[in-house]
Amino acid sequence: MSKYFKQIKKLYDAGRYSKEIVAEYVAGGLITPEEYKLITKEDYVAPEE
Repeated sequence: MSKYFKQIKKLYDAGRYSKEIVAEYVAGGLITPEEYKLITKEDYVAPEE
């Protein structure tokens, strides 16, 4: 697990973070797409440029 996984999951589960915010952490390299799925229960889809 990445350094930030537990904190991001905690905030998502508490309703403080949306899926969009969690996706920004993937885009920024702080968590992996696999961790995104563990947090949101959905596959990560990279935004199109």
